[in-house]
Formats: sequence, C-alpha cells, structure tokens
Amino acid sequence: MTTMDKKGVDLRNSNILELFRGAQVLLTGATGFMGQVLMEKLLRTCQIDKLYIIIRPKKGMTEKERLKKIFDSYLYERLQREQPNCISKVVLVTGDNEQRGLGLSQEDHALLVHQVNIIFHAAATVRFDEKLTKAVAINILGTKDMLDLAREMPHLKVSYHTV
Repeated sequence: MTTMDKKGVDLRNSNILELFRGAQVLLTGATGFMGQVLMEKLLRTCQIDKLYIIIRPKKGMTEKERLKKIFDSYLYERLQREQPNCISKVVLVTGDNEQRGLGLSQEDHALLVHQVNIIFHAAATVRFDEKLTKAVAINILGTKDMLDLAREMPHLKVSYHTV
C-alpha cells in the first residue's frame, strides 16, 4: 500500500486513516455504483477491522452470489492483487433497505448495534421512473430506519449519508 497521495502528501499521519484504523464499518448500497467504489476504497486504503454490508437477494441471485460477482469485477482487480485476503474483512448481512427495519433479523440488528463505529448509508433508488411507494420506502423510510439503528449504536463515531 502506498503512503503518498497523487499530490505527494504522506498519508501515514492522516486523521482520516486514523479514524478508520481498526474500525467496524457498516455500508449500505454496496451493490450500487457508489457503494462498490466506496467498498473497494475502504478495503484497499483503510486498515478497517470489519466491513459489514447489507445485501438482499435479487434477480435470482443470492446475497453471496451478488457479492462474489462484485469481487470478480474489474474494479477489484488491484485490491485482489495487493490484498488477496481482503474479503475476509467483509461480513455479509442479509437485509433490504425497502423493508421496515432494513429487513434485518434480530441477530443481525444486535450485531450491528454492538459492533459498528462508522456508517456509510449509500442505499437508494435513483430511478426517475420508480413507483412512488417504492422510492419513499427506500429513500425516505429506509434512511429513517438507518438513523434509528444509528441512534442505538453506543460506539458510533460517524454516520454519513451519501445520497
């Protein structure tokens, strides 16, 4: 891992990297464009302990199959080459941002509440022709449910909504 950014600034003493060192991060929307890029960047450049990602089954694919498809993509080639065991940091959590309570089981809800330090909420529908009820469920109620979950987290340092 390089310690210099594109402008030649040494990142070893970065406050941002320090924030993420050993962190337990929750990412929603990991299968979307922004989520995939963010997941790759977090795994490649930050020394996080765990990355919890909420994924739902979709189009005949299980959550695990969807995650494998992401990790097999071009975007992750460098990460796979530099850190071949990076996927061991990823904890797959079954859920659905369209469902109340993010579609989490009681066990997964409790796990996230007690473990997560940092949240990146990137789950959203960005389709302009989406049915209004679905858009509201995902973009408004899903975000409210994420905020409710965040309020329960005693170790939370940062919650970031990317949409």
